[in-house]
Amino acid sequence: MPANAASEETPDDDPAAWPGVHRAALAFSAMPSGAALSISSRLTLVERNRLREGLARVRDVSDVERREAVSELVRAVQAGVGFPAPARHDEDRCPFRKIEATPTEELASVLASCARTHPLLVATALCHLGPSYRSDVWRVLDNDDRAAVRPTLSQIPTMSATRTAMYALDLRRIAHRR
Repeated sequence: MPANAASEETPDDDPAAWPGVHRAALAFSAMPSGAALSISSRLTLVERNRLREGLARVRDVSDVERREAVSELVRAVQAGVGFPAPARHDEDRCPFRKIEATPTEELASVLASCARTHPLLVATALCHLGPSYRSDVWRVLDNDDRAAVRPTLSQIPTMSATRTAMYALDLRRIAHRR
């Protein structure tokens, strides 16, 4: 990874341009050391660098703002993961519809085997599944698998139908090999 990789993705000095980093830094700065260390150990190098820069920018913020950021973080965690809707397509011809006939544990096992190496494939599959079936599969995945998939969720709404179909085919191939 190039030395400047973290700074290439770092927001401007204007706080309005980096609201996510700002809120995360505020919440992180209000956490007990043990919780902060636990969270920090799960971040990627780029995420740790963003957080470090965010912390430097929030040094003079009041405790009230820090507590509000923690409360906002708690509300977001309680709300759970938001799975974005895929690009518009014909639901009846969706290549992932057939997958919902697979038992939850079986699909979760296949997705878990792909989560860390092909997180976009897993995110694509999850976003195309029905909400209750997806929720059941998501619950079976472990924390590390979920953490690998979350960052790719934002790519789903702009994914082409061709790429989606390719991921569905890949997933069926992986499932048949097991």
